Amino acid sequence: MGSSSFITGLDGEVTQNMEYFPSGEIFVENHMNDGLNSQYKFNGKEMDGETGYYYYGARYYNPKVSLWLNVDPLAEALPDRSPYEYTLSNPIRFTDPTGMYPNGPGDENIRTKDIEEVKLVGKRESWFTRNIVRPIKNFFKGEPNLSSQQGA
Repeated sequence: MGSSSFITGLDGEVTQNMEYFPSGEIFVENHMNDGLNSQYKFNGKEMDGETGYYYYGARYYNPKVSLWLNVDPLAEALPDRSPYEYTLSNPIRFTDPTGMYPNGPGDENIRTKDIEEVKLVGKRESWFTRNIVRPIKNFFKGEPNLSSQQGA
């Protein structure tokens, strides 16, 4: 579960789109207009073009290694965790919009007690798993790439 962003021109046409891995590293970046390249990318944060780091206000973040570059200003609140760790090492479950403290399910703003039962009625394979993960696994196992043969 990553995120994506789309930037449109005045006419409403998409001029730039980006897709990210859960950690914020850019997975896909397309520019439809050569003159536009927004520096506001993952989580709407500004990316430094030279370093590739995001500025979150409280500190800088490196999405390639999923670590903050400086100590968490509120490190005492989580003494058993690394003060450089992004979203408690779980960017699918938690977010850290300011660089100061991760938040996610279980926070006081989210009610989790109302859910009594969840039923899984089917399994849907994601595009990423079908087109990236499975072919790589098959390659290393010496098996054919079945997804490309089936036209998936």
